[in-house]
Amino acid sequence: MRTSMMSAAAMGAAVLVGAAGAVRTASAQCNFSWLGIPDFDQRRSGSLWDTGSGLPGEGGWYCVPTSMVNLMAYLSNQGFPEAMNRPGPSNWQNSNNYYWVSGYLTEMGNFMGTGASSGTGSNGWVAGTEAWLQAVGLYDEFSVYWHGSSPEWTPSPIFMHVEMDYYGSLVAFAHGPYAYANATRGWYRTGGHICTLFRTTNACGNTPSIGYKDPWTSDSKTSQSAFSSASTALQGDNVRINYEDRLQWRMVDISDANTRRYIDEVCVMRPNFVFTGTSTDGLKLRRLFKLPSHPRPMEDVLAGPGGRTIKHVALDDATRNLYIVSTPGLFNNPPPRLWSLDPSTMTYTNLMDTTALPTSLLTDRRGYVILAGDGSVRKLKIGGRTPTIVQQDAGGVNYDDLAIDDATDTIYALDEGTRTIRRYPGGNLTQGVTNSLDTPVPFSGKGSLAINPVDGTLWLASQGVTNVRKIGLHPPATGGPNVWQVEQTASNAAMTGIEDLQFSNTGKIQILSGGKAQQFKRELTGAWSADTTAPLHNLPAKNFLFTTRSRTNFDPALHTGPGWDNNVLDPHGGLQHEVRDCPADFNIDGVVDDFDYFDFLNAFFSNDPDADINGDTSIDDFDFFDFLNSFNTPCA
Repeated sequence: MRTSMMSAAAMGAAVLVGAAGAVRTASAQCNFSWLGIPDFDQRRSGSLWDTGSGLPGEGGWYCVPTSMVNLMAYLSNQGFPEAMNRPGPSNWQNSNNYYWVSGYLTEMGNFMGTGASSGTGSNGWVAGTEAWLQAVGLYDEFSVYWHGSSPEWTPSPIFMHVEMDYYGSLVAFAHGPYAYANATRGWYRTGGHICTLFRTTNACGNTPSIGYKDPWTSDSKTSQSAFSSASTALQGDNVRINYEDRLQWRMVDISDANTRRYIDEVCVMRPNFVFTGTSTDGLKLRRLFKLPSHPRPMEDVLAGPGGRTIKHVALDDATRNLYIVSTPGLFNNPPPRLWSLDPSTMTYTNLMDTTALPTSLLTDRRGYVILAGDGSVRKLKIGGRTPTIVQQDAGGVNYDDLAIDDATDTIYALDEGTRTIRRYPGGNLTQGVTNSLDTPVPFSGKGSLAINPVDGTLWLASQGVTNVRKIGLHPPATGGPNVWQVEQTASNAAMTGIEDLQFSNTGKIQILSGGKAQQFKRELTGAWSADTTAPLHNLPAKNFLFTTRSRTNFDPALHTGPGWDNNVLDPHGGLQHEVRDCPADFNIDGVVDDFDYFDFLNAFFSNDPDADINGDTSIDDFDFFDFLNSFNTPCA
């Protein structure tokens, strides 16, 4: 009879579910941990749904699906069981769940288009994660952000830290092995491998490091190996990558003289939130959904910079900075200003003064800031504290609102006075095309534009008109240039006095009206009804409404091709150092008891590799005492 030190349920809660939750230390050091993220093996030769054959290629190229299923399993144990279609928390390390997990990996790989010998492309990584969240009904609770390294941006320790600590996100990252070509070309990517992030240490200091779960294993392909964790120091290299000089963060502990491992992709599942104004004209971040183990409050409130009213807000998903427009002071002193707000320090930086109060502010998916007002539309590159105008349309029109279609980068600018909308295809501000609103299109007062991400359609609202309308370009009945005509009307009596218009990931309408945010969903009948159970609905709001949505900076010219397929076999070349998450549960059955003790002794005295508790590739007294210490101290 077994005499258990901990029950299976308690073990699942304390060790595998991560009930200890997130751990934060002094913010100046920027340390954060998610405890209890699983460490599933990608190498598998059997599954419940495909008995005997397992994953294609025995899972050798399944690092992307495995890393994301790690996060879905953690999510399912943190109050969102639907993420893994389970009724509640599960002990994921228990062998009883092994074949179920193999099935989940199969499904995630299908969503991502993972190939048996080609791995997963960057675009498939994004599309598969979004498809999974849609399938389990969580795509309005979490947004997906994928960012790949480019000459303008690269994943950094502080970026990953802010995502986990401030936004409460779950993060997976890619490190590409890079080979050296020559002084002209520099280093180039030869493939990639994906891991699941769970810890940042000293992320805003000079010696950052990360902890992560690596799905690769050389253990059995028919059973789950013990959950383990790896870590590495990070070093920022100013290096030439494919003919261009840039900053890349190197994983020091798994790099060598011939192959450098640079972090070059991140995929983030971010709980959705809202930015809006407060009753005192400051800034409010309202988290709509939050993991129980995330220590931040549901709401953060911050005063406006220099006591000024915040008029517009936009989020740069790549740099994690907020951009803010503040109103002028008395007699225009100080003048209207563009600011950045760093969430890691909660400090404002004055970027530039403007000659007139900007009427609209947004960012594109590559991190450029677009401002409308003072007779122009400007695209700014924010480098340090000195914005640079990349492009502008200085045609003298004070456009009243902007919208951007991430799928095409097209920018739309609304001019209320002339009832026109100007399009900038591909985001090129030097090639604008203006078309009028057709006469029957109702419009009165302040106008708002928004793109529905489900189908890329353009929608229009105005403060003096009830309801929201989808509009498109069509030839007028009398002939002549195309005009914007109503293609569909979203009708609800509460859609009135609209000051700002947004859409959710799944196409739900979100508005700011009457001092509160509201959300509306389309019924099967085609009617639009108030989504009264949504955390956004009836949330106090003022001045502006910014709601999070999935976004990616994926660029086919940069992020496709054989070198960008995540398909590296033996991804670390033997350089990896991993340590068991719970050495005391030696037989990984979710229970710490005498069977673990005797199983370890048998392995230790037979020189079994499983007895290498500290992961230093040798079996010695250090492993023995590390096991005893863990056995006498419950894992957490």
